[in-house]
Amino acid sequence: MGVKDAVSIPVAVKLAPYFSSFGEMAAQLDRHGADGLVLFNRFFQPDVDVESLQLEPNVDLSTTSSGRLPRTWISALYGRVRASLAGTSGVETSDDVVKYLLAGADVVMTTSSLLRYGPQHAAKLVGGLEQWMLRKGFNSIDDFRGLLAVPNDVDGAAYERQGYVAALTKARSSYEDYAVSKV
Repeated sequence: MGVKDAVSIPVAVKLAPYFSSFGEMAAQLDRHGADGLVLFNRFFQPDVDVESLQLEPNVDLSTTSSGRLPRTWISALYGRVRASLAGTSGVETSDDVVKYLLAGADVVMTTSSLLRYGPQHAAKLVGGLEQWMLRKGFNSIDDFRGLLAVPNDVDGAAYERQGYVAALTKARSSYEDYAVSKV
């Protein structure tokens, strides 16, 4: 008997990215009826104090760059799984909310920014999203959700290679520009 058989409420699975084949794990959870996939859970990672020889409890709050990996996977899963996709990690600004929605997230969550700035920060995130939508001419989130997701009709491996080459080309150009400016 599975969880879905035992409960009458929706079941969302909060995942970590540490599977050898994350895409396959997400697909299996979807096939088994998960209503939502939450990308990604962050684990408690204590540090070691070498002088006191003790574990030091430590929680690093997420930053904007923490959202890249979950957005990458949301973009890859969008349109390929039935389950709702929730993004959590690296949501500091309304731009971060927009990025998750463009990747295909149904839900965007934040804890770190609310701990940093207080619960009133949620209104700032929503307000910034609304202003962005007005500037871009979108009437609803459904008008742009998944706009930048991996297209369903492409070879995923080729798409990934193409993106990797483009990123390396851009990085090389940036470093060449930097090196020239230092001469």
